[in-house]
Amino acid sequence: MMELPKITDKQEWCCERGCGPCRAMETDFEVFRSETLDGELLESRTEKVWVSHCCGMGLMLWDRDLEDFVETALQDTKQEDSHGV
Repeated sequence: MMELPKITDKQEWCCERGCGPCRAMETDFEVFRSETLDGELLESRTEKVWVSHCCGMGLMLWDRDLEDFVETALQDTKQEDSHGV
């Protein structure tokens, strides 16, 4: 799992859904699931990811000095994952 980037006292994590400032929370994300036709679970693989504590959505980093969101390594990972790389 990727380590959560360090942030300054002028930055805060925010939820992608728009809930506002939040804490980062580690959770399991299912990357593979295999079931029988009857819905019986055969296999499941998960990996740890960082999400917002408020609603479990992705995180964005707000910088109060810039008054804008700044890109982090968490967003870079998400872009790679969305392209299947």
